[in-house]
Amino acid sequence: MDLFKKNTNSISMLSTSVKCGREIDIREEMYNILVTEKRGHYVVYRRFDRKHFSKYYNPETREGVGGPKFSWTDELHLCRREENPTDLSGATPGDLQTPYGRLFFMYDLYPKMEDEIFEVVLDDNGKVSYPLNLIKRFSINQIIPWRDRFQGRIEYYELLIKPEVTKW
Repeated sequence: MDLFKKNTNSISMLSTSVKCGREIDIREEMYNILVTEKRGHYVVYRRFDRKHFSKYYNPETREGVGGPKFSWTDELHLCRREENPTDLSGATPGDLQTPYGRLFFMYDLYPKMEDEIFEVVLDDNGKVSYPLNLIKRFSINQIIPWRDRFQGRIEYYELLIKPEVTKW
């Protein structure tokens, strides 16, 4: 009995999609996940402008006192969060493991390593409440732009984040 006998009448999914002239649009799929299926949540993306100092900048110490050193703009973005369990495979006794998380954003975010991400307080209906109440601050540890294998365009961003426990 041949368990690996091939069915010659079957057509592969790849050849079907090529014949129909359709390919999977990852940007559209990400939009469907975040917006249409409502499986995303809002975060505040704080984009820093390294060319201008903020009102918290102290020229004597060259640091921000009571706030960030550089000026910023806050942007509200939809994302999908995935908790990344701490990997203990390479750990030795006494190691401190940092809980990292992953955030998936649409292709138009254009993140930078020095920017920050904040969790926001939602109202009773699950909507963002104004004025914004920021509750958790995260720093970006790694930016992974996922690209189309044919054209090289960015389909979505994956950000590896870690919680910040320090205040300004």
